[in-house]
Amino acid sequence: MNLMHDSFARVVMESRMAEAEQRRTGVRLARARRLDRKAARAAVRAQRLSRQANRAERRACVARARVT
Repeated sequence: MNLMHDSFARVVMESRMAEAEQRRTGVRLARARRLDRKAARAAVRAQRLSRQANRAERRACVARARVT
């Protein structure tokens, strides 16, 4: 009888450990997705700032050309 309880306890423990591992994997996946979206937003922001800087530089060149 005790052997059956030990066996059942082992199965329950293994099941809980497997569930915990799945949760950890899910948490890591969710974090990776969040970081991926954050990196994509940062790339879009950098592109936008680069375009703005290029436009400002072109305006400055045109203004210098008009002065000379």
